[in-house]
Amino acid sequence: MAEYVRWTAAFPAWLEAAGEDLAEDVAEDVEARARAFAPRRTGRLAASHRVVELRDRVGALASMGVENRAPYVLYVHEGTEHMRANPWLRRAVESERFG
Repeated sequence: MAEYVRWTAAFPAWLEAAGEDLAEDVAEDVEARARAFAPRRTGRLAASHRVVELRDRVGALASMGVENRAPYVLYVHEGTEHMRANPWLRRAVESERFG
């Protein structure tokens, strides 16, 4: 069992048609924005972002995404009953799409 919680923000379908080179550029931009938008107490959460390739069953590139492997990422991003959600990764994806 993994010692971390993996949370990946898959990019919207419009990116699939953009081509692999553009998708990689967009993914890197989103990763940079996610690092900038992430809440900071120690800096670990912001430093835990990385670009991932999401592949289909035959290994073809289906989309790109930004992943965060901090063990508490889901709690901070989605919130708990005691803590308000802070969806910085979703904002990073949306800011690229509309921004």
